[in-house]
Amino acid sequence: MMSPERRTLLGMFAGIGLFLLAGEIICLFFLPKSLAVMAGLAFGAISSVGLAFHMYKTLDVTISLPEKSAVSYARRQSLLRMLIMMAVLAVSAKLNSYVNLFGTLIGLFFLKFAAYLQPIIDKWLFRKERESEEMKGR
Repeated sequence: MMSPERRTLLGMFAGIGLFLLAGEIICLFFLPKSLAVMAGLAFGAISSVGLAFHMYKTLDVTISLPEKSAVSYARRQSLLRMLIMMAVLAVSAKLNSYVNLFGTLIGLFFLKFAAYLQPIIDKWLFRKERESEEMKGR
């Protein structure tokens, strides 16, 4: 049995992957000379996976801290994630001929989109696990 936190993380990874796949297919068929946009989407999506994992680890540590320390730690880690996002966008802007800045921004938003769809993805991704748990409960 997998912990709910790990299931959520895997659901986020799956959602980011699905959005990346959809974005790459759209670029491939509808955008001429879309290689830089596709690279930007991939760069942003990979960054989103790293940010999701960082959130998971931050929450894991925060839960074990006293309240005052937890709030301070969570704020510092949130600021770090924002700085990482700005660095990712800065790198994308610097390498604009290879990695499209707009594509990178959309790839970073895959994290938000995946978070909104995570309950749906969780139901779909772990339906067999839930069914087997229900069978054991009977």
